[in-house]
Amino acid sequence: MDNKFCILMKLGNKHRGWCEDVINPLIQEDKIIVELVEKYGTKNWAQIADELHLVFGYARKTGKQCRERYIHTHLDGIIT
Repeated sequence: MDNKFCILMKLGNKHRGWCEDVINPLIQEDKIIVELVEKYGTKNWAQIADELHLVFGYARKTGKQCRERYIHTHLDGIIT
């Protein structure tokens, strides 16, 4: 798994189940954010947040939270 959260996987077996429960939804969310950015562009964060809410149905993220997740987790593919 090429992810900054993979370090959590090295915490040991007692934390492994918890880490997988946290990491898997984050990876899925990241993939959806990337797809939505490809569809709506990097100027429509409110629309991306609305679509993300429709896909996952849990607590609503703001457009700013989606933008921060996209930029700061290097989902844009530009920042290395």
